[in-house]
Amino acid sequence: MLKKISLFEILIFLVFLTSSFDIFLSVNIFGYTFRFCQMISFILMIIALFKIIIEKKVIKPLGIIPLLLWLLTLIISTFNTPLINVNIAYDLWLIFNIVFIFSILNTFKEEIQINNIIKLYLISFVIVSIYGLLQFLLPFFGIVLPFIAQWWKVGTIARINGFSYEPSYFSTYILMGWIILRIFLKYENTQFKKYKKYINIGFVILSLAMVLSSSRIGILMILLFEILNIIYNFIFCNSNRKQILKIILTIVIIGLIITLILFLINKYVYNLIFLLNGTGLFGTSSHSFSDRFKGMTDTLIVFSQSPLIGHGLGGVYTAVAQLNGFNIYLNSVQDVGIVQNIFAEVLAASGVFGFIFFIKYLFDLIYKPLYYSYKKIKSKKRSIILRTFSISLIFELLILIFNQNILRPYLWIHISLLCLIYEVYRRKYEKK
Repeated sequence: MLKKISLFEILIFLVFLTSSFDIFLSVNIFGYTFRFCQMISFILMIIALFKIIIEKKVIKPLGIIPLLLWLLTLIISTFNTPLINVNIAYDLWLIFNIVFIFSILNTFKEEIQINNIIKLYLISFVIVSIYGLLQFLLPFFGIVLPFIAQWWKVGTIARINGFSYEPSYFSTYILMGWIILRIFLKYENTQFKKYKKYINIGFVILSLAMVLSSSRIGILMILLFEILNIIYNFIFCNSNRKQILKIILTIVIIGLIITLILFLINKYVYNLIFLLNGTGLFGTSSHSFSDRFKGMTDTLIVFSQSPLIGHGLGGVYTAVAQLNGFNIYLNSVQDVGIVQNIFAEVLAASGVFGFIFFIKYLFDLIYKPLYYSYKKIKSKKRSIILRTFSISLIFELLILIFNQNILRPYLWIHISLLCLIYEVYRRKYEKK
């Protein structure tokens, strides 16, 4: 499956594998969390620096101008907060992510490396998902694995979270790998026949992990993808309309069967109403929805207090904590300043002008690879790969509407890979 793996590829695999590790292999220094993936990333940065010095050439990533302009607005916003040190830490975190993108582009330049890296990337999702599945299964046999953050029934039914803070973080991370494998699955008989077995196994493992995490937002993203995929196929694949109708009918039948099974279990075996906790449905509590909605509205209120110059990425948490009456000098603002929706977060952090640069950056990241994959790349397989990484980024941004922290390591790792694949494929075709 894998060609000969270099030391650099082993290092990047360790970055992939540990990118979601919030509560394992991370250390707290002066109140800030440093993750293992960041330590390995730093080694790659040093390697890239030496390569740049030797080759006297720097490969610049896609969308670098709006990205740097967004960074500039955040630096300007650094002092618009009582806790300047928190903002400085977040500024340095963003700079670290930007340098990482440069490092990846200037370390891996050959297509054979790209192929290996994509395989290693997907393997990392599978490994973390397997650990999550074990978190769910083993408690039924009296074995409780470390790092389980939440339970539906303490000691028996776990809400799997892998190495993440909570199940929603876990599903947010796994979603990117799920989207990639789902699209590869669609083309496995034409473009990825050689890897069909691995794609099928990986897809099943990630799907089970997503569902058993019981993250409603993660499951919603899966359903959204499938609905959009059916609509896309129905509109653009005329020859397959009969097949699409069969697929729709199959999905409906499977859905009815699952609903019937859950109904029978709930009525005669075990009360499953706990699965709706946090949604407000059928008399259950609405804390999950309410907390997210309040976090988003608080973030927008903070934006309205200073719309031109933002509060900085760290200052948003401080401002929300103050808004809710917390003493920011006695409490950790990251714990009490509940921020939701990364777009609201960026708006409040960088102000209107910074938000425009941020949106322009995302537009470049998504539109240019999609355009290139449809209009420029002649190879169907390469076109699908580039398109897939763009689409998976779109879905990751969608799920982050319901979450916080635009600086999550795995998001920027995915952005780095998208920039890398785009650059290698673009360079390959522009040389012809």
